Amino acid sequence: MIAVGAYVRQCIWKPTVRRGRAICEFGRPSYKPLPPIVGAKVFDSTKRTAPAYSFGRKTGSRRTGFDDGPAKFDVSGMSNRGFYKKVGIAMKSRRVELKPFPNPGVGNYVVDRGFAVTTKTIPRYSFGKKPQQLKPFMTPAPNVYNLPPVVGTAKEGNKKAAPAFTMLGREKPRKLTCFIYPGPGDYEDKSVCKRKCPPKYTMRPQTKVLDDSINKPSPNAHYAELNGYKVKLLKAENCAGDDAVIKIGENFNIKLNKKCELIPKGCVTYKAFNSALARYKVKKDGVLVKDDMTDLCSKVLEATAEYKKMLNVYGAPNKCPVEEETICNEDKKLNLSKYKSLLNIARGRVSINSTVEHDTGKSCLHLDMEFTKK
Repeated sequence: MIAVGAYVRQCIWKPTVRRGRAICEFGRPSYKPLPPIVGAKVFDSTKRTAPAYSFGRKTGSRRTGFDDGPAKFDVSGMSNRGFYKKVGIAMKSRRVELKPFPNPGVGNYVVDRGFAVTTKTIPRYSFGKKPQQLKPFMTPAPNVYNLPPVVGTAKEGNKKAAPAFTMLGREKPRKLTCFIYPGPGDYEDKSVCKRKCPPKYTMRPQTKVLDDSINKPSPNAHYAELNGYKVKLLKAENCAGDDAVIKIGENFNIKLNKKCELIPKGCVTYKAFNSALARYKVKKDGVLVKDDMTDLCSKVLEATAEYKKMLNVYGAPNKCPVEEETICNEDKKLNLSKYKSLLNIARGRVSINSTVEHDTGKSCLHLDMEFTKK
């Protein structure tokens, strides 16, 4: 809307005059057609040219796959209400149903194993080789540096420092006991302690009776062979049940006396068998040390006289086949003085689990022993 009285000027329209070429008309990197090797040099794609052939091989088709046809899908068992399948019987066993983790009750927690971490005990050693010795690390800790003072007497080596003075008051002179004299009232008459007095007796009876338990051993009563080591059989179990081929008695035990002699006590029952293939595991303080399988019958034939003597002490047969019998130890002893240097390595808890397959059955033994030192 134009106000009344405003000045309005109307001009004739003229087209815009070009000042130069547009940017799209300038030459730039683009597709440049090259003239053919054979035929007319035509750059227009609408005109025909002579056929051109390359000297290379024919390239393969770009299409590598084909879509599935309508009749390729297996729609058997499908209906408008979903998938339908007949009930079939499988030949596989039924899988074990997963059970939720049973949370322990209030009094079912076992905290005995935690004491090994929080309680200081004697060092325990494994059957492995000794680790490489660490080189001494001579760098001191952050709080052990002792630098010489700027002033005063230096205590570090032969370094000298200027005399040092404190800003406090004068300290009291050092008192020597040889120059301290008592005052007039500090004397105490101790002559009563030097006087002869008659013996004094109590009216009560004797509280402790002297016996042999407090007597010290004589010089020839010590046994240096054992060095204070003890062995204790914690558990001896027949894990194959009553039908086991090899069974140890309920009162079976092992004792190590002061003369470093191992004394097994109890009986071992054998059923007749011709072969014995054993699988055994040895653990030291819960760490697996040995896991192997061996033929006991062939090992017995290759054993030396010393090992056969050990088998005789433990009531084990020294050849196969074995007849049905019960062997009890009659105070047979095995001297371990030759192996006393290895007792330090065996110190701790040793567990032995063995499973033996015989031609007439199966045997299983579980032994827990503990080697300690006073």
